[in-house]
Amino acid sequence: GELEALAADVEAAKAREALYFRAVAKEWLNDVREKSDSLADQTKYRDRQVLEAYAFPHFGDIPVGEIKPADVLKAVR
Repeated sequence: GELEALAADVEAAKAREALYFRAVAKEWLNDVREKSDSLADQTKYRDRQVLEAYAFPHFGDIPVGEIKPADVLKAVR
């Protein structure tokens, strides 16, 4: 019924949100970088800061599949 449709809409929204650059990058930071024993804490901190300062403002709310090489070049210039 209506409740099931609402629950399905919420789950679909969560799945779409997981594909945004910010969500993918944070998952990478949390699951890969933070759990790595071979990286210094300073390196992990720097990686997070660089993403938050430079990448997220440009790409954070864009689905990963929509980011084109030209978009990246524009952001770094």
